[in-house]
Amino acid sequence: MDAIPEVDLTAHFTWATSNWTPAGEMEFVYPSEWDLEPEHQGGQLIVVVGTRFSFEFAASAFSMMESSDVHQFPMLSPDGGGGGPEYIEPPKDTTCVEVAPAEVDLLELNTAALAASKQIQKQANWKDVEWGSIVYEINGHIAFTKPVTQNDPGKINWNQALVLVPDNARILALVHNHPDDQLVDDRIPSDDDWRVFENFQTLSVRGIRSDANMLTYILSDEGRGVSTRVYDKYAKNSEAVQCSLD
Repeated sequence: MDAIPEVDLTAHFTWATSNWTPAGEMEFVYPSEWDLEPEHQGGQLIVVVGTRFSFEFAASAFSMMESSDVHQFPMLSPDGGGGGPEYIEPPKDTTCVEVAPAEVDLLELNTAALAASKQIQKQANWKDVEWGSIVYEINGHIAFTKPVTQNDPGKINWNQALVLVPDNARILALVHNHPDDQLVDDRIPSDDDWRVFENFQTLSVRGIRSDANMLTYILSDEGRGVSTRVYDKYAKNSEAVQCSLD
């Protein structure tokens, strides 16, 4: 099979605009000039977690460039091959969530949070120190910041992530990991996590605000393995382990 040529995907994704790629699940039929093997021909489902790009971009069938250091570009290829972001299985249903941000599809939000979690897992020391990412919405599109860390096993300087959030955005969720601690259940938010959560709910800077029903997601490697779990504001008064996305 010959090398797959690079093409300008804006010519094939007719729903793309000059500034935004919409969030959601889209069927992408590979251009006819791509001589693909049978299992890769025809329509393929990709997931685009709303992301902003500032310039034209090109990609192969199995890889995608990141648009910038600030906004991750989680365009998820069908098979996970190549040098781009790997394919992420759709998140599981999160029936444990009682309240979620208004006018936001919970599946899209969970997909963005899971993609942010996967980015954290790419960090070589994620099992040793905490990393965090902010999931936000702006102009109807969901995106997340690149993971940040202060190389501490117990806390994150969330201002490092906040400066990456665009002006006038609405914060939907926080995503961060817990390194293994034998004295606590790493799968649930700590008291400090809930204090950070409450501080974000009163945030007002550069027109940025947090949704009253924002969520928090915890990535850990405890119990049955690596998991990303979601918690709403009502989970604060419970020590129960909530449902996992993966």
